[in-house]
Amino acid sequence: ANTSAQRAGASIPTRAEVYVDRARVTVVDDDVTILGRFLKQDLETYLNTPDIAEQSAREATFTAALGAALRASGPMADIRPDLLGIVHPGQTVTSYTSASTLPRSLQHLIEPVLDSNQIERQGGIKFGDVKPQQLDFFQVTRKAYHPMVFRTLMQPISSSWGENNRELGLRSSWWEMRRGRPLTEAIPATDDVIQQMITGWFVAGMMGIRRTSNPTVSGGPLVEVGDVRGQWIEFPHPLLGFRRGDAEHEILPAVLKSLGIAIAQVGVSSPASLDALLPYWRLRDLGEGVQEVLSQWVRNGATPSQGLTPNAATAGTATDPAEVRRDALLKSVASARATVEKVFAGVEANPNELNTHRLWELRAQVVAALQLIHEAVSRTDAIEDTTGIL
Repeated sequence: ANTSAQRAGASIPTRAEVYVDRARVTVVDDDVTILGRFLKQDLETYLNTPDIAEQSAREATFTAALGAALRASGPMADIRPDLLGIVHPGQTVTSYTSASTLPRSLQHLIEPVLDSNQIERQGGIKFGDVKPQQLDFFQVTRKAYHPMVFRTLMQPISSSWGENNRELGLRSSWWEMRRGRPLTEAIPATDDVIQQMITGWFVAGMMGIRRTSNPTVSGGPLVEVGDVRGQWIEFPHPLLGFRRGDAEHEILPAVLKSLGIAIAQVGVSSPASLDALLPYWRLRDLGEGVQEVLSQWVRNGATPSQGLTPNAATAGTATDPAEVRRDALLKSVASARATVEKVFAGVEANPNELNTHRLWELRAQVVAALQLIHEAVSRTDAIEDTTGIL
């Protein structure tokens, strides 16, 4: 005999067809394997067996599994009823169940399970002459709800932001490559509301009811706006996407981007509250009522926030003649226009596709806002109202 050492060898098929054929023989062929026959078996065959005790046991197993499937088929999104009542007053969480066609031969087993789980048997539930190997169920909410009421949407966002917003580097990494659309399409608001908020931003600045401070280097600017009572209300802090070294005019885009953070804060608020949205509503209201706000200041020296007054160089003072206040505002608008036009020209002269200038992305809305303010001031007669009628 040859007892010398020999190299071991192995033959491994490399063609996929070989493995498919072997799997078919091993698994699918119901004439050859127990597993194959099991996979070919439908529910009706499984539940109908000559052994009465075995049939009862199988029916109990089936109905228990069916009930568990129905409970698991509920909407994966967890809706907060307390917040739902604030965002959508008068509405309650209801869902709609749909299923594949259910076998009529098993209707006597399925219907009691549907009833015990309070599943409506209309519309999405139908019985027919079918012999399925499985039953499919899914549920959806009957009405569309605002994303902020879904705990399963807001909680992960809020938790992730909370873990990464303490340092500038972490914030930058957290937001990197997450925005795939133009800024105006990435702000969670309609075009009209975005325009109103941008207009309100400039109105608030001119009327002295917007302020920015920098409490910590790592936290970046803290931005606040005054409400009608003269109380300062904060935008989210830190702001989303504001980087160390960014110019002051980059604060507006960062504030608007942070609306998504404010929505997430509402989604996890305890108790349920919409307070995180108050500063954005304030900007919207100032922008929507730009004519009234500026007219009241020009004619009567009345400010939109009790106890807060604008810078005299920006809008004049309450004791100035009406024409002085109007001229000061017009001068401020012209100055703001010149500033943003210079910024936009610089961006267009040195484009950078990999680092788009965020204020430049809002250029159409910014130009429109300043035009609206200019027209509102120009339309206001510099006649002080002493009658209370105007």
